[in-house]
Amino acid sequence: MTPYLVRLTAEQAHPHEIVGIFVAETRDALFWLVDEAASPLECECIKLGNGGIYWDAFTGKRVPEAAPADHLLDYWSPLPPDPVLTDRWGELLTGDEGQADRAWEPIKWAEEDKAPAAPSSQLPPLPPRGRRRGR
Repeated sequence: MTPYLVRLTAEQAHPHEIVGIFVAETRDALFWLVDEAASPLECECIKLGNGGIYWDAFTGKRVPEAAPADHLLDYWSPLPPDPVLTDRWGELLTGDEGQADRAWEPIKWAEEDKAPAAPSSQLPPLPPRGRRRGR
């Protein structure tokens, strides 16, 4: 599984605004994960490599934590405040250590005329969440 940093392309109303960090096994999987937050065709990505996000103070959140079934998705939204990026990922966001020169790649699928197959699952689709960009 590969972590990706995703941002809007330069042509969008909010050029290079961060969309999020996503972890995916394939580029098709990345396409559908980004689709939960923004139009993937209006985004670009870069591989993050080793690194992570952590909290250096008590958050009050436990893992796993039982949550009422009707509020399962809401329990972790929003995430605890003030997350910290590891140095490696922080360098990518700030352009330190020559990381700004790395090439961002468009989020697309191999066949231009056909979208990647939607993830197979027995679960019903999730309702839209958060602010979806480009929709």
